[in-house]
Amino acid sequence: MFDIGSDLIVLSGEPERLAVAKNRDLLQMDALSRAAVPVDLMSYSEQDQLPSLFLLKEDRRQTMLAVFNWSDVVRLRSLRLEELGVPANGTIEVQDVLHPGRAVPMNTGVLYLHDLHAHSVCLLKLIDTSVPAMPPSIRDLKVPSEAEVGAPAQFSVEVDPTVFSTVYLGWNFGDGTRGLGRQVTHAYIRAGTYSITVSAPGPRFVAAVTCEDSQ
Repeated sequence: MFDIGSDLIVLSGEPERLAVAKNRDLLQMDALSRAAVPVDLMSYSEQDQLPSLFLLKEDRRQTMLAVFNWSDVVRLRSLRLEELGVPANGTIEVQDVLHPGRAVPMNTGVLYLHDLHAHSVCLLKLIDTSVPAMPPSIRDLKVPSEAEVGAPAQFSVEVDPTVFSTVYLGWNFGDGTRGLGRQVTHAYIRAGTYSITVSAPGPRFVAAVTCEDSQ
């Protein structure tokens, strides 16, 4: 929902908001289609009045942590990795997703978040460097060999979750349009034979589909 409130016509003139709409980590979270877990469901503070810590484990190596400040005042939060279910073994690297390059203080397994502005969110990427980064393992590419002009066709691909589950999958349908995610729907408006390309952060996979008029 991060771009629902955007006026897309004027978005190109607002670099900061446009950067959010193009943020690769946010798009990848959306493509993952998995709900985050509220860590403080039963222990959120009276100031917040609702859960403020949400954890999304994308794979064995990478976890996303959203820290909301629902209150009307600036806050300081200190968060223990162990209480978040993240191993505090000294191998965790922290990156600020919405403010790349900004350092996030951490000491002996405790995250320190300064100046959390009122009604704001801090989105952190927690990377376990003890788990090696591996290329995505894509399998079971399903592309119809034939389609009907104007009729929605289903495309899907599976990724081995034991190897690498957080894959930014991009589809090129061969007609100038694109899609994102593991499962996509597309309708061709002209008859022809199209080359379908699925791209991950490394490999590319190509298939073909013939689209014919139903008449």
